[in-house]
Amino acid sequence: MRSLTTRTNRRLLLLGSALLGLWCGPLAAQTSSSSDPDKGEVKGGYEIHQSFEFGGHVTGFTGNGSLWSTFVNLHSGPRLLSQSLDLHSVDHSNLLFDELHESSYGYGGDPNSWTRLRVSKARIYDFSVVFRRHRNYWDYDLLANPLNPPTSNPNLPVQTSPHRFEVVRRMTDLNLTLAPLSPVRVRLGYSRNVTQGPSFTSEHQGTDALLLQLWRNGLDTYRAGIDVRLIPRTVLSYDQFVSVYKGDTFSQLNGLPFNLAGPVPVDLGLVFNTAVGQPCATPILGTGFADPTCNGYFSYSNFHPIRNLYPTEQFSFQSNYWRKLELTGRFTYTGSDSSAPVTSESFDGLNAGFNARRLLTTGPVKARRVSTNAEFGVIWHATRKLSLVDRYRWAAFRSPGRWVENQSALFAPTLLSSPNVFSPATCPPPFVAATCPQHTAFSGPDLTAAEFNHFLGQKQHENTAGVEYQFTPRYRASLGYRFRHREIDQSQFDLYQLTFFPTLPNRGLCAAQPLDPDGSCSVLTFNGNTLANVVPSFTGLTPDAQQTLIHEHSLLFGFVLLPWDKVQVTYDMELMYADKAFTRISPRQLQLYRVRLSYKPADWAKLSANVNIRENRNHTLDIGNSQHNRTYSLSAMLTPRKQLTVDARWSYHDIFSTTNICFVANPAPPGSTSCGGPFLANVSVYDQKVHFLSANLVWKPVKRVTTQVGYTGTFANGDTLLTNPLAPLGPLDYNYHLPTAGVRVELAPRWSLSGEWNYHGYNEKSEAGPTLPREFRGNVFTTGVRYAF
Repeated sequence: MRSLTTRTNRRLLLLGSALLGLWCGPLAAQTSSSSDPDKGEVKGGYEIHQSFEFGGHVTGFTGNGSLWSTFVNLHSGPRLLSQSLDLHSVDHSNLLFDELHESSYGYGGDPNSWTRLRVSKARIYDFSVVFRRHRNYWDYDLLANPLNPPTSNPNLPVQTSPHRFEVVRRMTDLNLTLAPLSPVRVRLGYSRNVTQGPSFTSEHQGTDALLLQLWRNGLDTYRAGIDVRLIPRTVLSYDQFVSVYKGDTFSQLNGLPFNLAGPVPVDLGLVFNTAVGQPCATPILGTGFADPTCNGYFSYSNFHPIRNLYPTEQFSFQSNYWRKLELTGRFTYTGSDSSAPVTSESFDGLNAGFNARRLLTTGPVKARRVSTNAEFGVIWHATRKLSLVDRYRWAAFRSPGRWVENQSALFAPTLLSSPNVFSPATCPPPFVAATCPQHTAFSGPDLTAAEFNHFLGQKQHENTAGVEYQFTPRYRASLGYRFRHREIDQSQFDLYQLTFFPTLPNRGLCAAQPLDPDGSCSVLTFNGNTLANVVPSFTGLTPDAQQTLIHEHSLLFGFVLLPWDKVQVTYDMELMYADKAFTRISPRQLQLYRVRLSYKPADWAKLSANVNIRENRNHTLDIGNSQHNRTYSLSAMLTPRKQLTVDARWSYHDIFSTTNICFVANPAPPGSTSCGGPFLANVSVYDQKVHFLSANLVWKPVKRVTTQVGYTGTFANGDTLLTNPLAPLGPLDYNYHLPTAGVRVELAPRWSLSGEWNYHGYNEKSEAGPTLPREFRGNVFTTGVRYAF
């Protein structure tokens, strides 16, 4: 139904565009040409402008086709390059509308296409509708790639990303404003966002298997609001938003590429590193069949439809009723519910480390989020030069959630072994018969009944106070202080009822626990602590709770300086200190510096420079986190003659982060030390420097010819801690070249011919690793014929 509705909306929009074009074409044909082409045609009280540009792409590329589609995704074929229709009422005497603007782009095969329509009638209404279609293809082969080593026997590299996408997103937005110029204005709106298509993901059960993930998500948002302007220079607004989300994404095993003796189809997974026993030491036997003691899958499915309802109310106001006093405020409340009423995860295969042959997990999930935000701001212009500013923000949310889980497990030693179901009749004392479930000492429980109750909440108070002073007409400065208090509350109530059947019922959490008469063992755990082998009364059990209080203090300073008539300098800074951090990468010290310089030496020239620096620090002993993000840029816009325009830009980005981490890796990277058990400690470093350069020149050598030539380049150099020695630097170290050239020739009044060339060259400067190289080079030629009046 969702797909049918989306297609219907799109077809109605396209049909409407076509009918408008067919109606206005004869309209214009009945009218004599205007002496001034900029005034368009006039008919029926409307001034009409219309254009169509038909053409197409011719593309050719070499290298990685998946990455070409990921970054460029332009292919050969005819296109509707652009189309527009504009109707303007000459004397506003028309009955239905005064203004109509419609345009389309990209139909015929481009990854992005859209249609826009806006219709308005003076003081009565203003209506707009936008339809967009985005085809999202993503296959960067390093993403989630196991990077199987060539030393594995057999050597089976994974050449594409196990998490690749090929989905289509369709977005529709409708907005209607009634009485837009009246003291009381009503706003209505509706948006629909639907994403569908195939994608891939992976699942770990002993080894990682490739899953086909059928993506089906939709979001509908309804909007209604009213603006009241009955008091001079004051607007009161009330808005109601209701968002409905439906997530029906379903995943299942993608294929069964191997065979056990029989033959029996099986999937041994993505990971082939036999030196460390993945998926096992000898996955393919001398017979050519798969080893039945190896980790593998016969089937897997996961379906958990999600239903979310987000109703939001908002009240806001803005007033300058008193000339020296500006007031703004906003209050928002959201009480949302999220649920997965039916969940089902099913696995059939072998997790060899635990003898797990079949797993079935079911159980509903429910959560609620209540969010409240309030903001109030005041600016008092005490004198012509002095202004006092204060902004207060209060925000709070709480999100309790509950999941009831039921899991059953069956065990067997091989993929070809049928798992035994426990029964006192088939597993009599001493509970070691071959007809008993075949556990190992590491096998998990046979039955799990669990209840998870988690809570996350936060309250935040933030106040910013400052003073602004105009020292001279050329110099203005501000000084401020911001205080933020955060109170983060977390709690959990996790209760497990675990049942272990023989053989080996005294395994895991049932170690040293008494057995039931049938030879099984039951144990209850609460937040990881064993309570008893029989369910007691839950009275007295309290959730584990944790509260984090964070206080932040910031000093704010800025100024605007005009040293000369054509030069302006703007500077802002913030210095923040926090007594605590909630996450390891959250700063306890933060510094922000922003500088902008603009210079206009002549009416036809504008130069600017920008510096943005952000420094983060959290030097707590076990964290040792330092970060910076620094950007420097220059730009120039030159129009020395009406026929010539030059636009040039350069920017430099420096991103750096270092922090202490604990991880698992085999072999251990150089410099690593132990941080307990199998974990290794090291200093993780991320360092990337990127130069971005663009230049574009537009020149009209003669009246009917417009030429354009340009270049865009991105040059990245970086380094990071790679825990896998086979991992390449990939997107940290690359060059991307995009030169362009184009020409448009006016063949005759209303007719023009255009041609454009684009080159795309992506090159990674490090080795490709055990995957396909990610380089590509390609040319895109676009030609079009445009008719406009």
